[in-house]
Amino acid sequence: MNDTANPTICVCAPARTCVCGEGLDEVDVERIEASEAALRAMGWRVREAANVRELDHGFAGGDAARAEGLMAGFLDPEVDLVLPIRGGYGTARILPLLDWDAIGASGAVFAGLSDLTAFNLALYARCARASWQGPVAHAFARANADFDARFARAMSEPRFSFSSPARRHDAGKAPDAPFSAQGLFWGGNLTILLSLMATPWLPRIEGGILFVEDVHVTAWRFERMLVQLAQSGILGRQRALVVGDVTGHEAGLKGPNSGIALSDALAYAGRISGVPVFSGLPFGHRPDTMTLPVGCPGRIEFADGVLTLEVEHPPVPAETPGQPAFRGPQWWV
Repeated sequence: MNDTANPTICVCAPARTCVCGEGLDEVDVERIEASEAALRAMGWRVREAANVRELDHGFAGGDAARAEGLMAGFLDPEVDLVLPIRGGYGTARILPLLDWDAIGASGAVFAGLSDLTAFNLALYARCARASWQGPVAHAFARANADFDARFARAMSEPRFSFSSPARRHDAGKAPDAPFSAQGLFWGGNLTILLSLMATPWLPRIEGGILFVEDVHVTAWRFERMLVQLAQSGILGRQRALVVGDVTGHEAGLKGPNSGIALSDALAYAGRISGVPVFSGLPFGHRPDTMTLPVGCPGRIEFADGVLTLEVEHPPVPAETPGQPAFRGPQWWV
């Protein structure tokens, strides 16, 4: 064990990169450099994948370049955390191009959100490896104390624990009816999760604790996705469904008869699946999003309107800022 840590992040771009306005053909170099500067200020060394400042039909380079950039992080023995600059679209395109044996043997930890859900789930399906949902690198360009603290805590503590006010939605149960369960934590962006159905990249998980979020989706569209999740049998095989932010869910709602509210959608999903459904987790496309473990056995408890999530051994990087350094086999490798 070394006396001091020298933690390293590989900032990569498996999907898109930062641009100066969506649809524009100019890389937002200022945003990329501000993100990396913020990470350095937190105590990380930053290595940038070769394709992060490329553009090709809106992607951060072609499929091969994006796959090589992601692999560079996992192949570098000094990299502790592989962190994409942003999501968007394109991660699923490169999954067949990756060296999954090398990824499975790597000591680097992965974190990502939104479109990166495709990699989180594929990583568990192919390698049974844990990872994180929550941050993307460009989010660090804008200071948010809660976001930074939640990320730093997740990256450094040997036990993950998080509590949040929440509400229960499943049929026949009061909104504050107590509940507890153990299972594998998994999930991410619901749109991306559903896009992996009938592919080798979606793990088949029984008795899990499924958490989901989404962005720019109305409540009725979110319900439609939950119905698909239920009718496919996936939702009914879980012990609980935990819903984070659903950005845009209230669009079009102007009165009691104007359409489905998010609470209606969640109650319906609980009724048709028989699975307890909870909302209120500060997770998703929000400035202060928490960082959540994926592919880890854990426990949830709901009591007195508070939902608590616990994981005993999350995939903490070998080195993190301010922590003693060690270079040895991790439990997930």
